[in-house]
Amino acid sequence: TATPSAIVSISGVTGASSGTSTAGMDIRVDANNIVWIVAHGTSSWVERLVHSDLPYAAGLTFTDVGRISMSASAQNSRICIDANGNVHCIYYRNLAPGQYFHRIYVPGTGWQTSTNIGNGATAPHDYLGTLEADLLGNVHAIVAIDVGTPAGTWEFRYKTWDMTNGWGPETVLFDATNAQYSGIANYRIFDIAVDAPTGKASAFYRDLSTGGQLTLVE
Repeated sequence: TATPSAIVSISGVTGASSGTSTAGMDIRVDANNIVWIVAHGTSSWVERLVHSDLPYAAGLTFTDVGRISMSASAQNSRICIDANGNVHCIYYRNLAPGQYFHRIYVPGTGWQTSTNIGNGATAPHDYLGTLEADLLGNVHAIVAIDVGTPAGTWEFRYKTWDMTNGWGPETVLFDATNAQYSGIANYRIFDIAVDAPTGKASAFYRDLSTGGQLTLVE
């Protein structure tokens, strides 16, 4: 209709108060035109997955399908929807030393088990990532990992997932020392896009290891 809808309070759907802290802010639409949203919940830093009840969010009603993390927090959650309609979530899970996880929600079935896709070692705070799906059944992701060698070194890694093999080998796009990334907007310096029919991925990032130049790799 080219007419904006009324504003919907997603906080009202989850019961979150205005004082609840969150880093959840992502939205996708699946092949059936159902709208999926990362929302905050009643506890700080525990993000939840919400979807519209009808295609195109007609009626402006939404359902909360639960917390993204099985336990502990889910922060900076990002989502995509694969060729089978499954919703993939990647997020920072505040378990020592600070881990990065992947979890799938299957519509009609529910949440699946979670997988640690960070380093899982002693280095702290694998905070950030982003992901996209293609039409071939793959999910493409970039994840920022604190490798801790030398101290405070972050690696920005590209990796893929498929239904048969799960997560495959990683490709390091670049790494950056603490001195190179210090003060750089929460490390949000990268994004990825995928040509859905062919599965060709394009990663765009600010390469702090080479003076901060903008780089495109495919």
